[in-house]
This record gives sequence, structure tokens and C-alpha cells, in this order.
Amino acid sequence: MTPNADAGDPLHQNVDFYAGDNDNEGLEAETPSGSNGALFEAVAVHTPLTGGLRFIQNIMGLDNGYNGTTNISGEKAGWLFADGTSANWQLKMWDFPVLDIIKPSADQTYALNFSSTLSEDKTTITITDSDAPDTSHPENSANGIAEDVLFRAQLYLVWRWIQTVQGSSVSVFYPLAFTKWQVNFYAKADFGIPPIKHILMLNGVSSDGSNTYTRSNDPPRGLDMNEIFNDNSWWV
Repeated sequence: MTPNADAGDPLHQNVDFYAGDNDNEGLEAETPSGSNGALFEAVAVHTPLTGGLRFIQNIMGLDNGYNGTTNISGEKAGWLFADGTSANWQLKMWDFPVLDIIKPSADQTYALNFSSTLSEDKTTITITDSDAPDTSHPENSANGIAEDVLFRAQLYLVWRWIQTVQGSSVSVFYPLAFTKWQVNFYAKADFGIPPIKHILMLNGVSSDGSNTYTRSNDPPRGLDMNEIFNDNSWWV
């Protein structure tokens, strides 16, 4: 995973307000021009095997108060309000890790902007995709004075083929490697006066390192297509 940035941007910004010039609608991992803040790419030797390279993504956790924000009771706070109370970003149900797909989806593979390209000499396959997670926002977000959450993900590279089981086509996966990446969503109000207007981590998207991965045949821990991240998180 490579953190994205607009060409010529000295700040390498990849976290921005979801809308407008404040945090009332939350933060999003995107560049000022609107490009997705996280870029995925994998390259492998082309073989005549049936199937193809794919990504599977798990969301591993949401660390509220990651940068030290606490509420009036001293508890870690993902979203701090002017009166000292707070809300945290968490799953509505189930436990981490959970699968990251957009329904309807035929299988567990991640496919937001998926592309697969065979080199001209037919020796290598390159697959790419991207992501731009956003935090959404709690009720009464306009009275917030800080947002502070670390979003953690794990991206798997797998070989997928289709197998017929009892007359039905089923996706089968062989895991090859994984990499970890995260977004540090951190913003504050000026002088503690709402709304939140100052992003403290403009380049909050980071990873294990571009071209850094761990070889592993262990399957992703989150594969249940009923237990997914999208539409299953909220601020409470």
C-alpha cells in the first residue's frame, strides 16, 4: 500500500474534510483534489494456472483517542465535544476483524476500483485498487472540538479461482501475502471553539511501507460476508 498525494503537494496531504471546510461531516482519506488516499498494487509472475490475483481486505480495529484525546472523565475519546462529553467510532455489531466489501458482492474480494493488467510480454500480472475510508460523524458533530481515531486495515493478496460445488460456482482463495496500513484521523477546533477546523495529521495515511509485505498462507480472519464494515459502524 502506498499513501497517495497530489502531484507537487509539499505536505503530501491525504486526509481532508469529507465536505466543506470543517469536520461536521467527518474526515476522509483523500487528497485535496479528491483522489483516494490509499493506493494498492501487487505484481506477480504470470502463469497458466486457472484463476487470478485478487485483494481481500479486513478492517482490524478503530482506536479511539489514539493521539491522546480524552473526555471530562479521562476516558479515551474519538470525538470530543465542547462540554467535555464524547462519542466513539465503533462497530454496531460483531467484533473486529471484519470483511471490507461493498454489497452486492459476488465474493469476499475487495473491488472498489479493481484493475488487472497483463504485461506486453505476458510475463507479469499487475493488479491495482485504492481506498478512501471516511469517519462519518456523530450527532451534534457541530459542537465538536476534536476528532481522534486510528483506522486500521490489513490487505491480503490471494489467488482466486472458481470451483463448482454441488452445481454452484464458489470462489476459492489461496493466500499469498498481506500488508498492514492505517489512517490517523486527527483534527481539532481552533482554541477549543467549535467547529473542528484544523487537521493535525494531513498525511495520516501510512503503511508497513511501499513494497513491504509479509509472505503468509494464513487465511484472512474476517471472511464472513454477513459481517462487514460498511454500513456497520457508528458513533456512540
